[in-house]
Amino acid sequence: MSFIGALRRPIRFPPPASRRWWTKVSSGARKLAMLVLLAVTLTVLIALAALAYLANVSIVDPWIDHPLLTGRAMHSSETV
Repeated sequence: MSFIGALRRPIRFPPPASRRWWTKVSSGARKLAMLVLLAVTLTVLIALAALAYLANVSIVDPWIDHPLLTGRAMHSSETV
């Protein structure tokens, strides 16, 4: 059948599934899974913040004396 012939026929969508997989899971199990996911996410964020603090990672300080931010020209012997 040609492409134009296929366009002339009505479009047939598959019938909706009777039950999706997430409808089979109980509400309590779904809430527990969300709590576990939230706990894992918060734990990872706190661990990353603690590692950054312990490693003394500074994001702003290296850029304070940057020539583009201070407006002064950098001498060739200076490093950024």
